[in-house]
Amino acid sequence: MNDLVWERQPEVRQRVLVAAFAGYFDAASASTGAIDWLIEHSGATRLAHIEPDDFFDFQQLRPQVVLEDGVTRQIVWPENIVHVTEHLGSDRDLVMLSGIEPHVHWRQFCAVLLDIADRASCEMVVTLGATPAQVGLAWLLARADNILLIPGTSSLAHLEENLAVRDLVLSAADQAELVDR
Repeated sequence: MNDLVWERQPEVRQRVLVAAFAGYFDAASASTGAIDWLIEHSGATRLAHIEPDDFFDFQQLRPQVVLEDGVTRQIVWPENIVHVTEHLGSDRDLVMLSGIEPHVHWRQFCAVLLDIADRASCEMVVTLGATPAQVGLAWLLARADNILLIPGTSSLAHLEENLAVRDLVLSAADQAELVDR
């Protein structure tokens, strides 16, 4: 079975692959929400999808059964879908991958990502993510303009992670959801 299923062949153009995965580094859906927004507002179309069988433990992430009109049952499988923008007036199009980080076979999954980048003519790959600590700091900063946070840090990497919070913007809906939890 081929893990990557192309739904159509993209034309050759300069592109950037932007990927976001639900999981630990998607606190408050910061990264997948950004990709989903881009897909919805850019007119992006489906390009490909990654077959889930080799990458997910279906005891951890079960397929969902959805009833339509109370009668017809449809099984919705976890999925990683590739979308592409084409001819939006800039020199580069975006190839966007939004989905779920794999549970197993990470090397194989990475090879699939590189195949996407290669076949879609991507010159750069960018991944998005936010840790729970970053979302918490961003939420506190959004509460008032006069809040000064001084979180402790024990390494340069931790300091850089804390400083990255200044670029994380939470919508009013995101903030309300965090308050309700």
